[in-house]
Amino acid sequence: MVPPKVSTRSKSTPNNKRKTKKSEHSTKESSNNQGGINETSASSAVIPLELHQSLLNIFKTSFTERLNSNFTILLQEIKQHLYNRDFLKAFGQHDYLETYAARWSPSRALGYLEIFNHVSDYIFMTEKQPSEKDSLHRIVCLGGGAGAEIVALAGFLNLFHREVDEGGESLQLKANSKITKHSERRFEVVAVDIADWIPVVESLQTSITTAPPLSKYAPAAVKDANAPLAMPNSFHVTFRQHDILSVDFSELSSLLRDANLVTLMFTLLLTAWSITSSCR
Repeated sequence: MVPPKVSTRSKSTPNNKRKTKKSEHSTKESSNNQGGINETSASSAVIPLELHQSLLNIFKTSFTERLNSNFTILLQEIKQHLYNRDFLKAFGQHDYLETYAARWSPSRALGYLEIFNHVSDYIFMTEKQPSEKDSLHRIVCLGGGAGAEIVALAGFLNLFHREVDEGGESLQLKANSKITKHSERRFEVVAVDIADWIPVVESLQTSITTAPPLSKYAPAAVKDANAPLAMPNSFHVTFRQHDILSVDFSELSSLLRDANLVTLMFTLLLTAWSITSSCR
């Protein structure tokens, strides 16, 4: 009996078809990314560790006296008030506010900086060609009195004025970005909170816009390169004391009308904490 002939023509199985379509889709997607918006371009820029340290140093400089005084005692008192959900007491004293900002805002600032950097292409994607008129970005931080968003935004602005050592490409010249070397970015930040965070906000702004203190033994090269995290003419912060849940709509409208960006970072933290607590 003669065995049946085996066809040498390759058969297209469903799996092969799926693989072929997937390969074509990947090739097409890769081609589109080369000519369009690269969705990962914002997150691909690694923030230098030195910039992370600069943000932490802002808090250390701003609250040196508080950190070297009765910090631990005040911190335990704040924790007790927070545990009792007595927020009026927890945020009712100036020394409490400084202690709170010194304890919890530094790590949050680093996290917020990563978020801003990751979504930077989307934050400024509607921006027109930069000019002297539209280089100012107004940012409103709801619940931002403790300073984490403020310091993170100063670090974010700093990224636009840095040069990446490897490749020599400026971080402010990311792929598909319309930001140019000659455009000076300026941030006007408005922090809104229910407690009186004015002294904390003012202290942080001073540290942000002032060159950090150096040892008198620092080398001349280090002294020459010493500069503030953000220049005073490019970064300005104001504080508005409001209960955002009961503020008059007309006041809220005036706060948000010209904002390029509105953050709800602390509100989201509280929401996540409440959800986690209710699920326990």
